[in-house]
Amino acid sequence: MVMASNPKEKPIGVFAGGGGIVGELINALESKAQPFAVAAIEGESDDGLKADIISHFKWGQIGKIATYFREQGCEKLVLIGRINKRPDFLNIVADPSTLKRIPKIVAAMTGGDDSLLQKGIKIIEEEGFTVIGAQEVAPELLLEKGFFGSKKSFAHFEEDAVTGKAVLRDLGKHDIGQALVIHNGRVLAVEGAEGTDNMLRRVKMLREEKRITNKGATGVLIKAAKPNQDYRVDLPTIGPQTIRLASDAGLAGIICEAGKVLVASRSETYTIAKKHKIFLSGEGGFSNE
Repeated sequence: MVMASNPKEKPIGVFAGGGGIVGELINALESKAQPFAVAAIEGESDDGLKADIISHFKWGQIGKIATYFREQGCEKLVLIGRINKRPDFLNIVADPSTLKRIPKIVAAMTGGDDSLLQKGIKIIEEEGFTVIGAQEVAPELLLEKGFFGSKKSFAHFEEDAVTGKAVLRDLGKHDIGQALVIHNGRVLAVEGAEGTDNMLRRVKMLREEKRITNKGATGVLIKAAKPNQDYRVDLPTIGPQTIRLASDAGLAGIICEAGKVLVASRSETYTIAKKHKIFLSGEGGFSNE
């Protein structure tokens, strides 16, 4: 655990999956001298995280993870990072402290992503912790309202922005993804369980297969939180990899919901966007237009 100068300040527990945004949060907490403890999931968390401040656990070791955070004095937990796999029940069997929680865990495994997250939060809070959003301790990680890139280029996609927001809002009501790609009113791809990165790879394949025949940079990625989403968990995230994949897919730009999308490696993200001539727009009104 990393301690702060104020010994009375309770440490924040960080329940970490994968992705660069985890390291961004850790850096933000360190810069604020906020004490914290990190429990990372084996096979999900990035190797680049500082090994000396992280404890690793297997998926399903809920009992051990809860005990770890209690021992560190954590009362508030942040759930952050990408999760590719659901818990392995073999790991649960190997953890006696988790066995008594199996009925709750099994019940939580049914339903879509939103349902799973809500049930997961309930299990955590029944353990005596309070789940908070990353933006509550590091609001600087959120994409601000504004524009980066060529306004002239963006003007060609304003109608797609309006249509794409409306479609994404309707899809979100059914717990279907947080992103889509649209061009000239045609939805080229919708994010499913595979996540945004693989959706963009699908768009690249469509272009390679000549299913998208427009020349030059065409289409935009639109990414936003789902309507009525619990903002404590699973906030959409973009970063350098998002920009690279959008460029590989031949897209012209990215439109995100300002204040509800996290940005990993902000400086690098903006630099790569400029290099690849990808515009990035942070906008409001996704959920109430």
